[in-house]
Amino acid sequence: MDQLQIVKRTSSGLSVQGSFDLSRNPNLLHNWDFTNPVNQRGGGSTSSPYISTSGEIPTIDRWRAGTNMKVEVVSGGIKLTGQSNTYRTFRQTIENPERLAGKTVTVGLNILACTGKFTSYFVYPNSPGSTTTTNGIVIEAGTTGIKKYTVTLPSAADMGDTLKLHIGNSSVSDVSMTLASVKLELGNVCTLKDTDLANRAEQEMICQSFLLRIGAAQRFRLEGYTTNVVHARIPTPQRMRAIPTVETISDWSLRNLSYVSSGVTISNIEVLQRDPDLLLRATSNAHGLTEGMLCADNATFISAEL
Repeated sequence: MDQLQIVKRTSSGLSVQGSFDLSRNPNLLHNWDFTNPVNQRGGGSTSSPYISTSGEIPTIDRWRAGTNMKVEVVSGGIKLTGQSNTYRTFRQTIENPERLAGKTVTVGLNILACTGKFTSYFVYPNSPGSTTTTNGIVIEAGTTGIKKYTVTLPSAADMGDTLKLHIGNSSVSDVSMTLASVKLELGNVCTLKDTDLANRAEQEMICQSFLLRIGAAQRFRLEGYTTNVVHARIPTPQRMRAIPTVETISDWSLRNLSYVSSGVTISNIEVLQRDPDLLLRATSNAHGLTEGMLCADNATFISAEL
């Protein structure tokens, strides 16, 4: 393994003070350590897995599952189970894919168990309304350990502005694969190890720039108002990557400071600024408040996801 050593000259000669591993590339994926993933939505237990029968859904932070791909957070990783005898996907959209255009990259997957055939590859649009795929890897039933593949990604002109890493099952019902981690890195060498662990605080900060969880009964004091419009500011632990949207407006209401009112229904919420706190403008029927709060009646989310 290539090492850069730091040495110090002493009266008795040279002394090694430390070293850097030059062969270890950074992981370009977010929330890649599935042994303790960031999971702000809180689902994925074996009793309540992430699964949809009518379209793609978000699962653990930064990862989405296609229709009938069941995602469970299990001991040591996440378990993907394809349903209904059809190809199902689990994917992450790569931020700023133009950085990788034309470059050689390697994907490594640390597989704990596999009961059926799976594949992994990249997907990108080659023209409006259509997509194409890169080469990838086929993972056979019974495979365990770290498996890798290397591809050269298309040019920026060919790739467009979207690049997704896909993991999917073969067209057989109830095949599953359990993953401990996944790594995307530049170059043609896989440096993923089965002992690799993510810095949980660092990964949480990254994920919170894409998704912010608002807990039930959180309250935000109004900063200004007119008859039908109010403004409120929401502190954020991390500046969001783009102006986000409020996922479920019906989870919010306006209330007086004593919180004893039934709440005024909100028809729309728009995020105006992220500096880094979020400035929100909420529209309602005539609320009659001179002081009040913007309240989350249920746990909800503000999203700047790709």
